[in-house]
Amino acid sequence: MGDEARNKSKLIRFTQYEIEQIEREAKKNGKTFSEYAREMMLKKISVNSGNKQLLSNLITEINYIGHNINQIVRNYNSGIYKKSDKDRLSEQMRIIYKKLDEVVARYGD
Repeated sequence: MGDEARNKSKLIRFTQYEIEQIEREAKKNGKTFSEYAREMMLKKISVNSGNKQLLSNLITEINYIGHNINQIVRNYNSGIYKKSDKDRLSEQMRIIYKKLDEVVARYGD
């Protein structure tokens, strides 16, 4: 893509404030308005596709943990709740928090 001519254009509307922000960031990064805007738009597309996979994995993991928690609650309701069940529940909650921390660390809050 490096040698390909940029011979297509699209009209994008900005507020004056948005233009000033983009120009300021472009200048800070030693780029033209167009270079910086293109880079940010393409970066956003890439991050969004990565987010989908990460969130899909997170949902699968949380569903798995939810099944374990349901089993623990079932044991509690049937009167066969043990200390090991409490330990399992604590571990499952720790895993949930760890996974959520990973997402926040990677993509911010």
